Amino acid sequence: MTPFEAIFQRQSIRHFRKDPVPETVLHKIENFEAELIPIFPYVKMETKVYRAEEYHSKMPALFGVQAPYYLAVYAQTLEGSRSNAGNLLEQIALYLHSRGIGTCFVGGMRPPKGAPTPEGMEFVIMLAFGLPKGELNRPAEKAHRESMERLCVYKQEPLRETQELIEAARLAPSSLNSQPWKFVVYRNRLHIFEVQKRQGGKRSAWQEINMGIMMAHILMAAEEYWIDVTMTHSDNLAEKPVANYRYVGSVLVKP
Repeated sequence: MTPFEAIFQRQSIRHFRKDPVPETVLHKIENFEAELIPIFPYVKMETKVYRAEEYHSKMPALFGVQAPYYLAVYAQTLEGSRSNAGNLLEQIALYLHSRGIGTCFVGGMRPPKGAPTPEGMEFVIMLAFGLPKGELNRPAEKAHRESMERLCVYKQEPLRETQELIEAARLAPSSLNSQPWKFVVYRNRLHIFEVQKRQGGKRSAWQEINMGIMMAHILMAAEEYWIDVTMTHSDNLAEKPVANYRYVGSVLVKP
């Protein structure tokens, strides 16, 4: 299985065995950024693997998750850093799945007490991982995802390549399965909108991470299918008020 094929089979794993993950895999994911398909190349990031035993006190099982390994993402405090982190961590999660290793995004968890933070960066998000106790795969048809009809507003009949990008995006996981994205679809372009869910008048950090996860699927699909895409931003769309939606960006497909 390739990381792209894992898009159609990955599910969150909450129960793990204590067996060790190969050191070669741990080394690869700590250096994964060098192979990353980025959203915002100007945002620098670092990853760090922590083992369960590095948490000196007994850890609570967050949302029923207690794993032998945790991967932390740190990023510069810049616009787009959380989206970049979501993109990076989803691509790592799919790589791990392709190697038979289960993963689960965990909110509310931080690195071990006293763990150093890279200079000029902040901790963003954590991924629990390890060898699964149960079934690793889940067929795509059993994923609880919105239909194309609910996610998309079709302005034109899309190219096959455009449709393939949307299908990969549709299968993206999100916090609480919120799926906070909508697409306005033309023949060879997608305009991406985020459903507005604010906390105290501010954009939720998880919203930004979710959008990065979804963009990882689009970028990986473009690479897999050899689709030439350009990511752009329309000032006109950004300035046009749309109730309950925020314009994020556009993807242009070169026929």
